[in-house]
Amino acid sequence: MTDHSADDDPTVMVPAVQPAAPDAAAADEPTVMVPAVQPAAPDAAAADQTVALTNPRRGTRSGADQPPAPELAPGSTIGERYRLTALVGTDTHGNRFWRARDTVLPRDMAVTLLPDSSGTSATVARTLRAGRLRHIGLPQTLDLGSENGQTFVVGQWVDGATLTDLLAKGPLEPAVASAIAGRVSEAVAEAHRNGLALGSIHPSLVRVNVDGQARFSHVIAHATATPDDDIRAVGALLYLMLTGTWPASDQLAPLTDTSLPSAPQRGGRELLADVAVPGIPQALAQLTAGALHPEDPDGIHAVAALASLLQTPDPSASGGGSLRAPEQSEPEVPPPTMSPADRRLRKERRVKVSIASAFIAAFVALILIVAGTFARNTLVSINDQNQTQLDPLADRPSTSGAAPTTVANNGRPSTSGSSTSAPASSTPPSSSAPAAQQMTIVGAEVFDPEGTGKKDNVDFLDRLWDGDPQTEWETWVYKQQFRSKADGGYKVGVGVILQFDRPITPQSVEINSADTGMTVQIRTAVGFQLGAVDSTTLLATGGVAGGPVVIPVTGAPPSQYLLVFINQIPGAESTWRGRIGEIVVKGS
Repeated sequence: MTDHSADDDPTVMVPAVQPAAPDAAAADEPTVMVPAVQPAAPDAAAADQTVALTNPRRGTRSGADQPPAPELAPGSTIGERYRLTALVGTDTHGNRFWRARDTVLPRDMAVTLLPDSSGTSATVARTLRAGRLRHIGLPQTLDLGSENGQTFVVGQWVDGATLTDLLAKGPLEPAVASAIAGRVSEAVAEAHRNGLALGSIHPSLVRVNVDGQARFSHVIAHATATPDDDIRAVGALLYLMLTGTWPASDQLAPLTDTSLPSAPQRGGRELLADVAVPGIPQALAQLTAGALHPEDPDGIHAVAALASLLQTPDPSASGGGSLRAPEQSEPEVPPPTMSPADRRLRKERRVKVSIASAFIAAFVALILIVAGTFARNTLVSINDQNQTQLDPLADRPSTSGAAPTTVANNGRPSTSGSSTSAPASSTPPSSSAPAAQQMTIVGAEVFDPEGTGKKDNVDFLDRLWDGDPQTEWETWVYKQQFRSKADGGYKVGVGVILQFDRPITPQSVEINSADTGMTVQIRTAVGFQLGAVDSTTLLATGGVAGGPVVIPVTGAPPSQYLLVFINQIPGAESTWRGRIGEIVVKGS
């Protein structure tokens, strides 16, 4: 996974304009002209200027001339170059955070759509200032503009797992949770040192890379946010990582992701972390409570102090002692011959060694997790390839078109046809049909009508048509095979709705997957919003046998959408998962 740092791509695509004349009637956050994105001067008064936002490609529009903002979906393009691929999340202020693809420079970008219609809000000006800060945890702002009354901010995309992904198997180890929260605190502290409060910190916007570094994928600096809001949010992230629950309260912004359970409460306040989950060090639980309630007399009043406490290990912490900042620890009495400068140097070296030890421990833990996952996936892939080579005559699912008997057999195709281990062995389309050409996929959405609303890995949907079969989209890991609820199952399946650049008539669908034992149905679709599976028409079905498989499609009506539905996934015991590396649709 690539981290686009500011040094790698220093280009800033923000037009330089002259500052507007000051307005005596302006509010506390006056409106100013947006300067080019350059390193901010240390002058706080100059940095707090606000600016009139112009679209470098479309010009400035007055509020009366702006048409209503269109409803955007994956595949939409804004700013004439950024194609939206996946919605990362939304916040309570109405901001929408997207992953997008730059169609001019082939790279992923982080796009934030603000609900402002004026384009001159204090939030936009503060966000631009945050985008100029030089900190590894804060993405750089590279472009901005206004289109159809919507202000958009474009920054670097950050790869990595979100906190929600890391919590899929339960709470994190206290050491790992402390390290991640410490890095988030450092990034927020950098914003606070420059007079900025963010006000939009939640799990979907924090990503942890394989190097152990936690970074924000999107940054918005709300004009109404306060430093205490950010301290509470960081405390909530730490509580979430330790307990797997969100400490909802009147002073903490609620999450739009309802899949995370709320923390248990007592007396109108969340339980201490070590009470909710036994085994958490008492000192860490108290520190988390202090961050969640900075208004308390013993609360955390500065996020920089929180960062220092989280990254200053104390041997007593594992046994229920207290976490102490470096300046509060009692210095060891040095030999009488040491000068004051030598004493100070010795103390600083011990603090640095302690911090480095904490970093290394967290880094090793994350590396072990990633290495274990990679090794398991590699062994499964090698086993599937060996099975294919040693048993080339084994019966495998056919890729023949769907028939009534196929549906009656729960989507499992007949094995009497030819092998589907390679696309060349599939039945070619009828000679009477027009010559098939590869169709252009411009977007996708997960189809999960029986799920809880938390759709399977929406951030990786664009891997289905990126031309690289080694990059995969995969389902969640399920505890049982897909089957109907009437048969005691959880759901009948999950699928992907593909969107094309124009209405097409599909003639074949090629599925490339390393899995063996997955059954795929090709169904009609009229858009991203579909009802139950039975509301769509089955066009074809086929089995995946560890490689590219071509499924012929006949009788499909012209449409700009097509549903690829997985109704059987490989697995065993309580681990079931389906993976697809590439989808190629041919038709006319």
